[in-house]
Amino acid sequence: MNCIKKMTNCFSVVLSAVIIIGMIFPISTNAVSNVTPLEGLFYEWNSNGNKYPFSAATGDSTSGRDTYGSFAIDGSITETTENNGVKSFLVNDDNVSFKYMYTDSMISDNDSGDVNWHITDDNSKKVDDISLESKIKSGVIIIQTSLDGVNWISDEVYTDVFETTPIQTNPVYTTNSVQLMNGTYYRFIVAYKMRRLIGTTGVWVFRSSQYEYLERAEVYEFYLKSESSYNYTASQNNRWSIGSVVNAGSHNGFDSTDVISTNDPHYGWTLGRFFVRGYTDKNIDDPNNPIFLKTTNDRVELFFSLEQDINCLNGNADLIINDDRDGTDSYFQTDRNIDFERGALIVRHTNYEGVQGEPQIYTNFLEANTRAGANTRIALFEEGDYEVALDYEICDQDGFDSYENYRIFFKFSIRNGNTMVFPFDVGTRSELRSMSITPNGFYLDLAKSRYLHITVKKFVLNDSGNGLDPRNSYPVSDQSVFDEEGIYLIYAVNDYAPQTSSRVRKIICVGNNPALINYFNTNVVHNPSILTED
Repeated sequence: MNCIKKMTNCFSVVLSAVIIIGMIFPISTNAVSNVTPLEGLFYEWNSNGNKYPFSAATGDSTSGRDTYGSFAIDGSITETTENNGVKSFLVNDDNVSFKYMYTDSMISDNDSGDVNWHITDDNSKKVDDISLESKIKSGVIIIQTSLDGVNWISDEVYTDVFETTPIQTNPVYTTNSVQLMNGTYYRFIVAYKMRRLIGTTGVWVFRSSQYEYLERAEVYEFYLKSESSYNYTASQNNRWSIGSVVNAGSHNGFDSTDVISTNDPHYGWTLGRFFVRGYTDKNIDDPNNPIFLKTTNDRVELFFSLEQDINCLNGNADLIINDDRDGTDSYFQTDRNIDFERGALIVRHTNYEGVQGEPQIYTNFLEANTRAGANTRIALFEEGDYEVALDYEICDQDGFDSYENYRIFFKFSIRNGNTMVFPFDVGTRSELRSMSITPNGFYLDLAKSRYLHITVKKFVLNDSGNGLDPRNSYPVSDQSVFDEEGIYLIYAVNDYAPQTSSRVRKIICVGNNPALINYFNTNVVHNPSILTED
């Protein structure tokens, strides 16, 4: 592990970065494309060794310029008004990808006498004010994000990119829900050095080629936000703080749960707090797994509120959130030696069928998506069970660097607070009220209430025509169809809803038998209790 450079002061820097979950460059995709080309700014310097100072230069539009490739956003987006002078888009799907498409037409060397411009190696490690860990070589692609469009953080950097991947048509980068829910500025930077042969000097074995050089940068800057959260602010009325921190040991997969003692560097202060809001009611009979109930139009969300400057924890410049390059989480059985960077958020969902999803890992969470005093929206939640962990490492730089791992872990569940089941006519597709008659039959729409216990009991007219005989009792699922003649009692039970709304009964008559319809109208409509659930 590498302790990042000690900060000289405790002032908070507002930074934001794109989180990539298990991304390897390049990415291939079979999804249907909805590609939107985007113009950027084109910069060019004639002298050698400028280090691509685009922030201090005036660029031209990339449109019509001899750029190395073309940039596009792949996904469903809608352009809106500008945001701080850059183009703003609403994302209509879950996420979008970024494409930079190019061929190898400029890779060939010109030692053979070719006088055209070609890519040449750049051994520097700097683009503008961005320091790189590796040499630029054949070219570099840098993806940065920002919360405010001013302070940027580099999330993904691909060096020697045109040599490593000479031809590229696939997406090179994908956004995620945390960024889009909160709104993020993106900056996609392409920088490369070029040369062309202008002549030779000397004779025989002393002959040498003469070149002129260009340095180019293409910068594409824009703002993205999820359409689903653009005009939505969750209610502040219902808000529940969740999760607490433990000392998770050191280099052991964050699997310890030690109490923070008085000699622990984390003693006496809080990094931040998670809280759930946007629900109607809650059940905290089990404090280790609270249940939040949502009703119509509720949008249950998880937030994180950062309370510290991660470069100066508890006002101590020696205490920082470390850049954890070899993290793993034993509980979620993540891959070994993931670059957690400055905090990894892990979320896992188990659906109503008990199917446990893969843990979603958001690396560099504390630097990339949060800032002191701001509430970072993490996700919208539908019904299901959730497990969440924030794994982070603290470096104490007082004397010899020392490291400790910490973990905030919690579980919670989301359930539909409504006991809602909707019968629809098989023929007309219109909703049927209780005590309706349909000759076509009906199907059930559970309105995504996956945890209801729903039973349908069928009654038929007896041989004398003066009473009903029970026939079948069916446990049902969403979209179940009932089209045989009879009178159907639908009853639903919600174990999680308040007692006043935990049971629903609906009665539907199916068929066109006059005797059945007459009995239904004369007896059942006026005395529905004659249809028993037992």
